[in-house]
Amino acid sequence: MTTIFQREITCPVCGTTFLIEVVGSTNQFDITTDLKPLTFGVPFYPFLVHTCPNCFYSGGEEDFNLQIDGTTADKLRAEMEFWRRKLGPVEPAPAHSYMLAAFCALILGKPRYVVGDLFLAASWCADDDSLGEFADHLREEAVEHFKSALEGDEVPRAERARVCYIIGELLRRLGKDEEARSFFERVKREVVDPAEQEWLIKGAARQISNPAQRFGEFMRGDGLD
Repeated sequence: MTTIFQREITCPVCGTTFLIEVVGSTNQFDITTDLKPLTFGVPFYPFLVHTCPNCFYSGGEEDFNLQIDGTTADKLRAEMEFWRRKLGPVEPAPAHSYMLAAFCALILGKPRYVVGDLFLAASWCADDDSLGEFADHLREEAVEHFKSALEGDEVPRAERARVCYIIGELLRRLGKDEEARSFFERVKREVVDPAEQEWLIKGAARQISNPAQRFGEFMRGDGLD
C-alpha cells in the first residue's frame, strides 16, 4: 500500500510556504509498457511533483530546495503566470503539475531527457484521469524532448537503451508504428549491460511483434528467450 504524509515547503521563486503530500512508502508490483509503475492501492507518482499555489512554480521536492537567481526567477514567474491564467485558480491536477514541472525544468536548464521523463509521467497521470487527448499531447512532447536529448548526446550511456525503448513505445501508442520500430530495433544496440537490461531487450522485441500492456509478461518468457 502507498502511504502519504504531509510536509511544509517554501517556494524558491515567490517565497510562499505551503503543505505538500509526500510518499512515505509504496508497494510496486509491475510496470506498464510505457514504464508507468503499478502499485497496490493509490499510485505514488502523482505525489512526486508539487506546484506552488501562488506562482505555480512546479517540480520535485528537491526543486524547492534550489537557490534560484533573480533573472531565472523572473523567467519562471512569467512562464508560470501564463499557465496560472490558462488553468485557472484551482489547484492543478497531477498531469498539469508534471507538465508545469517540465516547463520549469527547461528554464532551469535541466537535460532534455529529464524534461522528457516529466512529460512521460504527466501522460501517465492524464491517462489515469481519462484525459486521452491530453495524454497523447504529452506523449508527443515527451518524444520531442527524448529525441532532442539523444541527438544532442545529452543522455548518459547507461540510459540510452531506456530512452530509445520509451520513444518507440510512445510512438507506437501514438499510432506511428513504422517510426516506433526503428527505435525498438535500436534498443539492443544501445544496451551496455545485457543481463541488467534484458527487460528492455525483451520489451522492445515484444512491442514490435505482439504488443503487451505490462512488463511482467515479458519476464515470464513468452517465447522471447
